[in-house]
Amino acid sequence: YSGNQMVKHLRTSSSGRPLIHFLAMALKEISYGLRLVQADRELAAQAAEIEKCEKKLSTDTFVNGAPAAVVAQERQRFADFSAKRDALAGQRAKL
Repeated sequence: YSGNQMVKHLRTSSSGRPLIHFLAMALKEISYGLRLVQADRELAAQAAEIEKCEKKLSTDTFVNGAPAAVVAQERQRFADFSAKRDALAGQRAKL
């Protein structure tokens, strides 16, 4: 139900419990909205971390000057954040 549909249902409902039904539907809408906001925040956090990794890895000074283990660690971080972002995007799409 959209907000207008819920109000219309509330006005035309012949059951004795239209308000309870209306509130239950409203809570579902609020819960859905909150899940979307949380998913968007998590996606933004992953994107920010990916951007940091990309910035480091695109710098020749870092790639050529840092110890190989540090560069490998940064590449792993990039892969991990990218995988997490992709998983979160898939979960958000299912909402």
